[in-house]
Amino acid sequence: MKLGPVLFATVAALVAAVHGASPCGPVLLPDLNKAFPAGASKSYCDKGGEGAPVSECATNRDAVIGIDAGIKAYKVTRCGEVVASIAWMLFESGGWKYNINHTPGTIGQGTRCMMMWEFISEYAQSLFPEEYKKLMGTSAAKPETATDAIKTSVIKLVLPNNMSFSAAFWFLVNKAPTFHNNNAKLRDGNMEDFKEYVTKGIGTTWTAEREKIWIDVNKAIVFS
Repeated sequence: MKLGPVLFATVAALVAAVHGASPCGPVLLPDLNKAFPAGASKSYCDKGGEGAPVSECATNRDAVIGIDAGIKAYKVTRCGEVVASIAWMLFESGGWKYNINHTPGTIGQGTRCMMMWEFISEYAQSLFPEEYKKLMGTSAAKPETATDAIKTSVIKLVLPNNMSFSAAFWFLVNKAPTFHNNNAKLRDGNMEDFKEYVTKGIGTTWTAEREKIWIDVNKAIVFS
């Protein structure tokens, strides 16, 4: 049975009320293909995003490996958190087409969730402390002073799929901890919880497209 938007929202709210936040198993390729059918095609990356090289594009098969790595690395096991992180990445990356910002071309912004330099710097340092220190030089103490050339070098550390698709999970746990393992936040099937995470946890603008993507991901993972 295909649920209409109103009925789906009602069912989702009931699931959230009854179950709160349930543990998720691993996100499998069929789940991601259901959430984002376009990315299931082998020819999906024959063309890159506008203004971006084809090499930045990823298929669902590429994405699911990095997503699984992030879930395991940062111990994100609640379905609502997993859904929120995947929906965030799908939106920001233009459906896996982008790995860095091309419009307007903000240097140092990237990964599949398009973290700004402030967070890219912290993320890279957490994963590659020695390489980070060498690349940053005297800017290590004050990352905001890093030149564009330094930012470009540092961000390359976290652009491979395993790191890039893990970034949203790192952010949730380390930069928005009140939303992590909190049974009053990011509950299963609760769109309002996701909206709060977007506007107050991530600190960005809520849009109808974010809502649509979240509904598709939620259907695939929570209702699979």
